[in-house]
Amino acid sequence: MAKNMKQPIQSQPETGRESGFPVTQWSLVSQARETDTHVRMAALDNLLGTYRPVLLRYLVGVWRLKTEQAEDLLQSFMAERILEKQLLVQADRTRGRFRSFLLKCLVNYVKSSFRRDQALKRGPDANHRVNVDDYAESIPDKQAGHQEFDACWARQVLDLAIERMRKDCEAAGRRDLWIMFQRRMLEPTYSNAEPTPYASLVAELGLRSPAQAMNLLITVKRKFRNMLIETIRETVADDADVDREIMELQRALK
Repeated sequence: MAKNMKQPIQSQPETGRESGFPVTQWSLVSQARETDTHVRMAALDNLLGTYRPVLLRYLVGVWRLKTEQAEDLLQSFMAERILEKQLLVQADRTRGRFRSFLLKCLVNYVKSSFRRDQALKRGPDANHRVNVDDYAESIPDKQAGHQEFDACWARQVLDLAIERMRKDCEAAGRRDLWIMFQRRMLEPTYSNAEPTPYASLVAELGLRSPAQAMNLLITVKRKFRNMLIETIRETVADDADVDREIMELQRALK
């Protein structure tokens, strides 16, 4: 987890079993191609609910669009490309991550929208092609844009894993695990706060000794890593990609 990340934890949209990623993303893509309308629409709702917050962050943060403009563009993209033209038929799991495919399609759509807007501003009597330089300053650097998108995605995955951790501790009646997670991991990461001293945690949680508190932290770290792996596993094509995704998540959040 990144030391300098200060973004607040945000809950994700409820889109399935608990939230966020109910099944693997590629299985949802397959379901979104089904002829059964109910199955197709349920899968599309799931996918769009998952990716919409990330794509919106990307348009606002990278393209520097106003939130209202970004929302309108994103809504149009989903309606015109994903629903009407069945964009997901073109998605191929052998060619890379689904999120990379979706981002590329969105960027192309936004660029086309910019060209169309420029053409309308010129009027119907314009007799020359729209020059990309007319709106080039609005287009982010490709590499930087992808890096920021990956960072947005990583934050969403991390947020979901944290929320799952909270719910799991709550369901199991393990307030001690959640408090330890908050004081020794979350708060130092998100707020640059000093980790709560073990002696203070011993008193707050009614533990026997600092050594017991340290052992509890080991349990917390193991539990959260498992939660994170489970969350990531649901976003990749197969288990072989999990370790790579964890490394890229760590790199994106630096």
